[in-house]
Amino acid sequence: MNRYLVVILIAVVAIFLSRGQRFYTPSESAVTPARLAKVLESTEEKVILYFWQPSDDSCRRMDPIVNQVVAEYPKKFTLVRIDTSNPENQEVHDAYSVHATPTFIIVKKGKPGSQWVGPFKDKAQFIIFLRPSDAY
Repeated sequence: MNRYLVVILIAVVAIFLSRGQRFYTPSESAVTPARLAKVLESTEEKVILYFWQPSDDSCRRMDPIVNQVVAEYPKKFTLVRIDTSNPENQEVHDAYSVHATPTFIIVKKGKPGSQWVGPFKDKAQFIIFLRPSDAY
Protein backbone atom coordinates (compact mmCIF):
# COMPACT_ATOMS: atom_id res chain seq x y z
CA MET A 1 0.00 0.00 0.00
CA ASN A 2 2.78 2.46 0.88
CA ARG A 3 4.53 1.76 -2.41
CA TYR A 4 1.32 2.62 -4.24
CA LEU A 5 1.14 6.00 -2.47
CA VAL A 6 4.79 6.72 -3.26
CA VAL A 7 4.19 5.98 -6.96
CA ILE A 8 1.16 8.29 -6.97
CA LEU A 9 3.13 11.04 -5.25
CA ILE A 10 5.95 10.73 -7.78
CA ALA A 11 3.43 10.86 -10.64
CA VAL A 12 1.77 13.99 -9.24
CA VAL A 13 5.13 15.74 -8.82
CA ALA A 14 6.10 14.75 -12.37
CA ILE A 15 2.85 16.24 -13.69
CA PHE A 16 3.49 19.53 -11.87
CA LEU A 17 7.04 19.73 -13.18
CA SER A 18 6.12 18.78 -16.72
CA ARG A 19 3.33 21.35 -16.97
CA GLY A 20 5.31 24.19 -15.43
CA GLN A 21 2.58 24.78 -12.84
CA ARG A 22 3.29 27.36 -10.22
CA PHE A 23 2.69 25.55 -6.99
CA TYR A 24 4.08 27.23 -3.91
CA THR A 25 4.31 24.93 -0.90
CA PRO A 26 6.61 26.24 1.77
CA SER A 27 7.58 23.24 3.86
CA GLU A 28 10.71 24.25 5.71
CA SER A 29 9.94 27.94 6.04
CA ALA A 30 7.05 30.02 7.20
CA VAL A 31 4.65 31.96 5.02
CA THR A 32 5.28 35.40 6.42
CA PRO A 33 3.32 38.44 5.28
CA ALA A 34 6.43 39.63 3.41
CA ARG A 35 6.86 36.31 1.57
CA LEU A 36 3.17 36.18 0.71
CA ALA A 37 3.30 39.77 -0.57
CA LYS A 38 6.17 38.77 -2.88
CA VAL A 39 4.12 35.91 -4.31
CA LEU A 40 1.08 38.15 -4.77
CA GLU A 41 3.16 40.84 -6.49
CA SER A 42 5.08 38.45 -8.72
CA THR A 43 2.10 37.04 -10.59
CA GLU A 44 -0.58 38.42 -12.84
CA GLU A 45 -2.63 35.29 -12.25
CA LYS A 46 -5.17 34.71 -9.54
CA VAL A 47 -3.73 33.36 -6.30
CA ILE A 48 -5.59 30.75 -4.30
CA LEU A 49 -4.68 30.75 -0.62
CA TYR A 50 -5.29 27.29 0.83
CA PHE A 51 -5.22 27.32 4.62
CA TRP A 52 -4.88 23.76 5.88
CA GLN A 53 -3.64 21.55 8.72
CA PRO A 54 -1.85 18.23 8.25
CA SER A 55 -3.82 16.65 11.10
CA ASP A 56 -7.26 17.72 9.82
CA ASP A 57 -9.26 14.93 8.14
CA SER A 58 -11.15 17.45 5.97
CA CYS A 59 -7.86 18.81 4.66
CA ARG A 60 -6.56 15.32 3.92
CA ARG A 61 -9.74 14.63 1.92
CA MET A 62 -9.29 17.93 0.04
CA ASP A 63 -5.64 17.41 -0.92
CA PRO A 64 -6.32 14.99 -3.83
CA ILE A 65 -9.04 17.29 -5.18
CA VAL A 66 -6.83 20.38 -4.94
CA ASN A 67 -3.88 18.55 -6.49
CA GLN A 68 -6.03 17.28 -9.37
CA VAL A 69 -7.42 20.74 -10.18
CA VAL A 70 -3.94 22.29 -10.00
CA ALA A 71 -2.65 19.61 -12.39
CA GLU A 72 -5.56 19.98 -14.84
CA TYR A 73 -5.53 23.78 -15.04
CA PRO A 74 -1.88 24.74 -15.29
CA LYS A 75 -0.96 28.39 -15.49
CA LYS A 76 -4.46 29.55 -14.54
CA PHE A 77 -3.64 30.34 -10.93
CA THR A 78 -0.97 30.09 -8.28
CA LEU A 79 -1.81 27.95 -5.26
CA VAL A 80 -0.28 28.92 -1.92
CA ARG A 81 -0.62 26.34 0.86
CA ILE A 82 -0.50 27.81 4.35
CA ASP A 83 -0.19 25.37 7.25
CA THR A 84 -2.22 26.92 10.08
CA SER A 85 -0.71 24.53 12.62
CA ASN A 86 2.69 26.17 12.10
CA PRO A 87 2.97 28.98 14.68
CA GLU A 88 5.21 30.92 12.29
CA ASN A 89 2.23 31.29 9.92
CA GLN A 90 0.00 32.78 12.64
CA GLU A 91 0.34 36.32 11.35
CA VAL A 92 -0.84 35.39 7.86
CA HIS A 93 -3.91 33.42 8.87
CA ASP A 94 -4.81 36.12 11.40
CA ALA A 95 -4.53 38.75 8.65
CA TYR A 96 -7.13 36.83 6.60
CA SER A 97 -9.29 36.00 9.67
CA VAL A 98 -9.00 32.26 9.13
CA HIS A 99 -10.52 30.32 12.02
CA ALA A 100 -11.21 26.92 10.42
CA THR A 101 -9.58 24.59 7.93
CA PRO A 102 -9.70 24.05 5.10
CA THR A 103 -10.25 27.64 3.99
CA PHE A 104 -9.78 28.87 0.43
CA ILE A 105 -9.42 32.54 -0.49
CA ILE A 106 -9.10 33.84 -4.05
CA VAL A 107 -6.81 36.86 -4.26
CA LYS A 108 -7.05 39.06 -7.36
CA LYS A 109 -4.62 41.93 -7.88
CA GLY A 110 -3.52 41.63 -4.26
CA LYS A 111 -7.04 41.91 -2.84
CA PRO A 112 -8.94 39.02 -1.25
CA GLY A 113 -12.12 38.06 -3.04
CA SER A 114 -14.22 34.93 -2.78
CA GLN A 115 -13.76 32.76 0.29
CA TRP A 116 -14.82 29.19 1.06
CA VAL A 117 -14.61 27.59 4.49
CA GLY A 118 -14.79 23.80 4.77
CA PRO A 119 -14.15 20.96 2.37
CA PHE A 120 -15.60 20.75 -1.13
CA LYS A 121 -17.61 17.59 -1.71
CA ASP A 122 -15.87 16.94 -5.04
CA LYS A 123 -13.76 18.43 -7.82
CA ALA A 124 -16.80 19.91 -9.60
CA GLN A 125 -17.76 21.95 -6.54
CA PHE A 126 -14.20 23.27 -6.24
CA ILE A 127 -14.22 24.32 -9.91
CA ILE A 128 -17.59 26.04 -9.43
CA PHE A 129 -16.00 28.04 -6.60
CA LEU A 130 -13.10 29.02 -8.87
CA ARG A 131 -15.23 29.82 -11.94
CA PRO A 132 -16.62 33.30 -11.05
CA SER A 133 -13.09 34.59 -10.52
CA ASP A 134 -11.83 33.03 -13.77
CA ALA A 135 -9.29 31.13 -11.67
CA TYR A 136 -9.90 27.77 -13.33
